[in-house]
Amino acid sequence: MTIKAARINGLEVSVCGVGELPDFSGQGVTHVVSLWDGYEAEDPKPRNRIDAIFPGVRKHFGFFNDVFYEFGSNYAPTRDAIRGILEFTSGLSTGDYLLLHCAVGISRSTAFAFATLCQQAGLGYEQDCFRALKRIRPSASPNPLIVQWADDLLGRDGAMVEATKSRIDCESYRGTGEPEC
Repeated sequence: MTIKAARINGLEVSVCGVGELPDFSGQGVTHVVSLWDGYEAEDPKPRNRIDAIFPGVRKHFGFFNDVFYEFGSNYAPTRDAIRGILEFTSGLSTGDYLLLHCAVGISRSTAFAFATLCQQAGLGYEQDCFRALKRIRPSASPNPLIVQWADDLLGRDGAMVEATKSRIDCESYRGTGEPEC
């Protein structure tokens, strides 16, 4: 597997699914955001697995399901859960390497990777950050509820939500004269 990372202000950001985690062992990861389904919160296995693969690495665990609406699910991502992860990623800086994972690396982890890139880039770079995400994870389909909460918490006034609606397909850009992702 080729490991891809977006780079912003000296920070590297990668996304993967659970099955890809071992590929990142020994690759210089300094921080991990580990996302699991809500029912696994009391199970020590997810934490033990991440600790075994990434000993000595700073970690933040989130336990919520990949649902798109806050209501109607016992394990929906909450504003407080999103805030906690954004607080963890706000302390990242030049030379840090953040790995975000969820079950398959398509929805929850890509939403937080996008939020982290936006957080690091500052206001007005949401489209660029979404293109960077799609470049490293073409299958990215960020969870809209997480993006909505992150947009609000980061004061983006809907810019993050709008960027994800564009659903940029990086593969279709290649060779068309359109801007590179």
